[in-house]
Amino acid sequence: HGCAGFWGVLAVGLFGSEEVGGNGIFHGGENSGAQLGVQLLGALMITIWSGGFAALFFVPLKAAGLLRVSEEMQTMGLDEAKHSPRRAYSMGDEEKKPAKV
Repeated sequence: HGCAGFWGVLAVGLFGSEEVGGNGIFHGGENSGAQLGVQLLGALMITIWSGGFAALFFVPLKAAGLLRVSEEMQTMGLDEAKHSPRRAYSMGDEEKKPAKV
């Protein structure tokens, strides 16, 4: 999401046409270089804003030790430890039973 969003903001400064309210440098509009600068500044501010709010959540979680699973679960694999029954990956070695609803 980050790279595509960053590119989307910058693309307006590059390709935006005056017919749709843009002023991209490839369309040669008046002050098109300024438009690209504004778009770049906007993309940087969005990055700082998003990173700041993400840090407000993730730094305390990391400090509390709640951001990662245990080493044992990592070694076992989260599919096996948390998500799926073991028979989901049996490749036909076990008798398949219908799921209980």
